[in-house]
Amino acid sequence: MALELIDTSARDVINLLKTAYYEQTGQTIQIGSDEFASSAVQAYVWPLLFNTINNATLNRYIDYSRGEYLDALAANYGIDSRPAGYHATAKFILNPTHITIEIPENGVIIQDDYGNQFTNKYKLAISETDNIRVLEAVDPGSKFNGIPTGEINTIVQGSEFVQSAQNYTITEGGTDGYPYTTEGDDLYREYLKNYIKSMSGAGTAAAYEGRAYNADSRVKDVYVLNQGDTGYQKGKVQIYIISDSETDLDEQVLDIVQRSCEDPSFRAIGDLVVVRYAEKYNLDLQFVIQVSYPVRFIDIAVNRDVRILNEYKQILLNEIGRPFVFEEFCAMLKEKDENGVYASDAKPIVPNDLSQPAPIYPGTGKVIDLNSVSFNNVRDYDAN
Repeated sequence: MALELIDTSARDVINLLKTAYYEQTGQTIQIGSDEFASSAVQAYVWPLLFNTINNATLNRYIDYSRGEYLDALAANYGIDSRPAGYHATAKFILNPTHITIEIPENGVIIQDDYGNQFTNKYKLAISETDNIRVLEAVDPGSKFNGIPTGEINTIVQGSEFVQSAQNYTITEGGTDGYPYTTEGDDLYREYLKNYIKSMSGAGTAAAYEGRAYNADSRVKDVYVLNQGDTGYQKGKVQIYIISDSETDLDEQVLDIVQRSCEDPSFRAIGDLVVVRYAEKYNLDLQFVIQVSYPVRFIDIAVNRDVRILNEYKQILLNEIGRPFVFEEFCAMLKEKDENGVYASDAKPIVPNDLSQPAPIYPGTGKVIDLNSVSFNNVRDYDAN
């Protein structure tokens, strides 16, 4: 059962206005009159307002709903059942039967000794010198993850295209969909929000952003260049992503997102889609962070500084465009950790006496990689 929303159209509104006008005046609104012009404007404004209210209502409930109530909200967007999850992927070495060959969609199926099958979900062109491609599990699910290298090597279908094949990376990225648990609902909630973005109109940045998020479970952040951004080009959709994939699988995730966003059934006609990883902005801080520790903690201060620095660095690397904020970093240094260790104060002191320097932004399509931070640990005899 879907959530009840305000449902109206321009025709409904103008009919209501014509009826109300007749009841009040006993006359019919004449085409070309001022009353008709006013009614026509309202007939288009009110449905837009109602649509905004509906979207706000749906998003408000999405944040808090669980289980079947979350499903009811999804029904308003045409989702009748929860998605089955993501397909695991791996890189395969495919040795063609001829020097150069084109494999149709799902033309090759390779499996391991346990019947776990992988296939090409899109058309492939391979040759003897260019024969490494990403294949996906035939079905979604986490059970396809973790298959060791070289174990998927039996050709079930497509022997006319490839004479031998095997995976040279471990399979990963498969999920079991969104079960009716707290964790499952939270994952489904994020999926639904990104799905709504992708429905916001083919060709919009939000639509591409939502599409990229839902392309693969390993995608952690997405940014699409907007008009006004450095490097923006009209008609060229430039998508930056971050994933939690291992280094040798980065290209695999990139390929999956690229294919999803350039799918003709989704992509706006005329859009050129380019997906790339967010670039790293290497930051060497010129400020020294002075951290004041109670005397009893000073011996473990150095290790604690480095640990918190690494934690903050990971935060910066997980979000495209996130700035380095001195106040935010210093707050983490002061906060009490699980062992009860804390700093009484933390502040930047070099090269000048600014108490809180301005945030450092990495630029469009980039993440900050902290190369070096200098600490000066001092004893605070007054701290408890």
